[in-house]
Amino acid sequence: MKVFFKCAKVPGEDMARYDVKLQKLFTDLNDELERLTATHLLDPLLMLMSRNMSTLPQEYFEFKTVWESVFVGERSVNLLIEGLLLANRDATP
Repeated sequence: MKVFFKCAKVPGEDMARYDVKLQKLFTDLNDELERLTATHLLDPLLMLMSRNMSTLPQEYFEFKTVWESVFVGERSVNLLIEGLLLANRDATP
């Protein structure tokens, strides 16, 4: 659990690689929770999206602002990742 909550994007790390790492850690955490307690998180996607957004570096500030304007019911992990990859592509010279 500590690994998931301490995970942060390292400067120079590719956004796609970071997202895959975060998703893998999250899946492992949720699987372990289910194995130990026979339960799972109520809204795992919300938790994953929140963790992803909270660990983004300052250069993604504009993306965070745009993401906050997306209607909550329309947000999804895939939409988040797609937006992050586009933001990463635009930020890369």
